[in-house]
Amino acid sequence: MSTKILNINIFSFFVLICFSIFLSGCFLTDKDNKKVEPQKTTEVKVENTKEVATTQKVGANETNSVDNKNTNPVKNVNLSQELVVSIYYASSKEDPDGLKPETTYPSEVKISADNREDVAKKALEMLIFGPKENEKENGLYTSIPTNTSVNYVKFQNNKVIADFSKNLNSGGGSFDMTQRRSQIENTLRSIYPNKDIEIAISVDGSEEQALQP
Repeated sequence: MSTKILNINIFSFFVLICFSIFLSGCFLTDKDNKKVEPQKTTEVKVENTKEVATTQKVGANETNSVDNKNTNPVKNVNLSQELVVSIYYASSKEDPDGLKPETTYPSEVKISADNREDVAKKALEMLIFGPKENEKENGLYTSIPTNTSVNYVKFQNNKVIADFSKNLNSGGGSFDMTQRRSQIENTLRSIYPNKDIEIAISVDGSEEQALQP
């Protein structure tokens, strides 16, 4: 009788252990399942983070693009400027006796060019071409030979140099050379009004040969 009871107790103990192991297994499974779920959540977060990072990068590119749009037009800005320039001519009406070669008279025009040097070059070319018809009727004229060409006008070291072809020296005596110098210098001075700026006239690169009778 006692042996049967002992066997029953052993059997019950064994069943209890098995049941405990089973419950432990279930508990571990639930625990493992709970661990798996955060991993899925983490993966979702990582994917979302990548998406956000990509969006920020696109945003940065868009910002750079806007900056480029604000910067690039600088290269395409129209640098043309329009200046009111006084072109100085001689006047047979104001100086009928030809006693004042150094005195010349202004005629205002508007000139557009990319820079001041080009404005000056155009002004000198207009000076050589001569005044308008109505101005001619009022006695204005140019004493510079019409076959003279302007090689260049450049500004450097606070000095403006206007270089002409050798025809600038053609014909005339000291009166004509003085008058031509006055016309050129006064015209350039209207474009470069700063008195600290030196104005020089040259012929084919030589200042010494310019306007020599």
